[in-house]
Amino acid sequence: MSTGLLPEIFEELKNIDGAYQPGDPIGDQTTPRSKTFLIDAPEWFDGGSVPRGIPIYFPEEQEAFPFQGEGEAIERLAWYRSYHYGLDKWGIYLLRSGVYKVANALLSAGIEPSLALSRARDFLIRHERTHFQTDFGVTSLELATRQNIFIPTRKQLHSAAPGWHKMEEGLANSYGYRSLKKDKKFIDTFLSTSPTGYRDWRRYKGVTDLETWQTILSDFLVTNNGQYLFAAHISNEVSLKYFNEVPIYEVYDIAGGNPNSSYFMGPISNIVETPEFEKDLRKLCKGQPVYAKKWNGVKNKLMGGNLVGVHFEAISKGKSLYSVRIDDEARAGLKQESEWHAIAAGHHDELYRRLNRI
Repeated sequence: MSTGLLPEIFEELKNIDGAYQPGDPIGDQTTPRSKTFLIDAPEWFDGGSVPRGIPIYFPEEQEAFPFQGEGEAIERLAWYRSYHYGLDKWGIYLLRSGVYKVANALLSAGIEPSLALSRARDFLIRHERTHFQTDFGVTSLELATRQNIFIPTRKQLHSAAPGWHKMEEGLANSYGYRSLKKDKKFIDTFLSTSPTGYRDWRRYKGVTDLETWQTILSDFLVTNNGQYLFAAHISNEVSLKYFNEVPIYEVYDIAGGNPNSSYFMGPISNIVETPEFEKDLRKLCKGQPVYAKKWNGVKNKLMGGNLVGVHFEAISKGKSLYSVRIDDEARAGLKQESEWHAIAAGHHDELYRRLNRI
């Protein structure tokens, strides 16, 4: 823990014209504060009205935090919000759906179920701490040159394809990978199938991190080699001392927080399609043949452990009945016995009535 140097740095940043602009940054996530909980922060940090100390994966949340859906983009797993945009919302944000997605990817690769959630959380936090490292390195440049660098460069980055810094994201995944230590092999497939930049994590090894930081920081409109060599040292080494001072939030974007929830079951493969299900699917396809393709897409997600992505929901755990979303209108009913069976398909309300009668 530092002796309070970060708050002093933040105060000095405010004296640089344009470097401190409280408000929503480009590409920021908007989340109701009532569903955002501060789970870790230094003593000096004022989280305002955000509840603090709420345990993650608390089991009594289904009614208080109803399902709100989730996004598919990589940044929807978690994100980092810079202090350049104000200290009141600064920090790392973990989406509950993001933690479950990564945990199920780890399960599908063979990690012990008791480790999956904690390792998923560790990976996401270390990934996002990399963005703090960039932030902190650029701040050192701003303080040295008295220029506003971070905000205009980030705006340029978000306005161009793909909208993120590919090397920075690859390095962030590399750090996340290393943070898992002996369990890191379980996340190989997940990382290698990520979007451009993110999937290049293998290129970044520990011995070349300082060179990588020099390249990343040179993209922040800095031309003096000596300056960004100094900043690379700040990002690569000095910033590590402040990791515990970066606030961490969890956003309850899905219901069911305990490790026994529907979303935490790992991959589901070899689904047996019953005659009743096949009849239902043919009925759906009669009006829209695309439903056959959509159902195959659902099965592929289930096999990959992406239960959040198909809105996997328990109808009756006592009867081992579940539903998955085929699209906005249609659902499929699943039953877990010695193997998984697809037992019914239909439009949302009608299917739920049928499953509740079983």
